[in-house]
Amino acid sequence: MAHAIDRGIEVCRTEGSVAIVVANSSHFGMAAYHVRRITQANLVGMVMTHTDVRIVPTGARKPFSGTNPLAFGFPRPKNR
Repeated sequence: MAHAIDRGIEVCRTEGSVAIVVANSSHFGMAAYHVRRITQANLVGMVMTHTDVRIVPTGARKPFSGTNPLAFGFPRPKNR
């Protein structure tokens, strides 16, 4: 994931925007960690992933969904 973000930052700086897709992946940990790397590069970022089906809704017998982390980040002035 770190390589994909580094490459995405590089492409975004030359092209203006970028969408990154990482194949054969599952949950990648705390989404805020990854979006923070983007904002530290003074860029706006949105990071998301799917997770395996693990959540059993109330009254159900089988898992139906995952937690599907999502994070947005916006750079801010250094003194704020």
